[in-house]
Amino acid sequence: MKKTVRDYCCAFCLGVAVAACGRPAAQPADSAQSVDTTVARAEDRTISLAVADLSASEAERRSLAAERLADMGAAAVPALPALTAALDDPDDQVCVAVVRAIGAIGPSAVASVPKVLRRITQSVNVDRAVCWGVAEDEIRRIGSGTIPFLVAALGGPDRDAAAGVLAGMNAAVPVLVRERHDSRIDARTYAGVFGQMGPAAAIELIPLLDDQDAGTRTAAVEALGAMGPAAAAAVPTLQRLSARGALPSDLVKKALEQIEPSR
Repeated sequence: MKKTVRDYCCAFCLGVAVAACGRPAAQPADSAQSVDTTVARAEDRTISLAVADLSASEAERRSLAAERLADMGAAAVPALPALTAALDDPDDQVCVAVVRAIGAIGPSAVASVPKVLRRITQSVNVDRAVCWGVAEDEIRRIGSGTIPFLVAALGGPDRDAAAGVLAGMNAAVPVLVRERHDSRIDARTYAGVFGQMGPAAAIELIPLLDDQDAGTRTAAVEALGAMGPAAAAAVPTLQRLSARGALPSDLVKKALEQIEPSR
């Protein structure tokens, strides 16, 4: 039978369809990689623009740049050097925005903590309580890696700012106790840190009352006394170890008077 033009067209279309069915589909991984690359480029551009704006002449523009970086969270880590430098900004409102951006980066920002403490201590043009409150929240947000920096700061001019942060970090309790006899940390500062802590910190201190090191045991008793009524959970252990002679009775007596002043 003689084939018509229509027959040839149908055959051609059928061939194209068969070929298309046999062709491998686009790989999802390639598509995902393309999306990731696009997102990464967009983030790089956002960071570059924000870093440039941190040096703008207008304080509002500098503050908005820091806020954009804060919104990016850990992805803004390439901007950390610029943010740390921006802590020298003379405008305290900009500084607060910069501190928030540093905190949002998380653990990777730990090395910036000493400068954050110093800058917040020097804040004078806005409510000091607001500045310190922001700094405390953001430093805790960075995580436990900040503890060595904070403990070291207790011996310097930024001791009050560092104490405020440590008071909300129960993970710092063992470090603080073992550093009690550091000559740079005075007894008043030490007591001030524990005086701001709650019952959860007392639970962390109780095992240290039976530590092999006598200095650690003594420091733990002092810390519990400084906590006052918040250390009520430690009373039975203090009494037991004192009766056993494992703790100085006069020191325990003083601590118990602080914990239970109505006795």
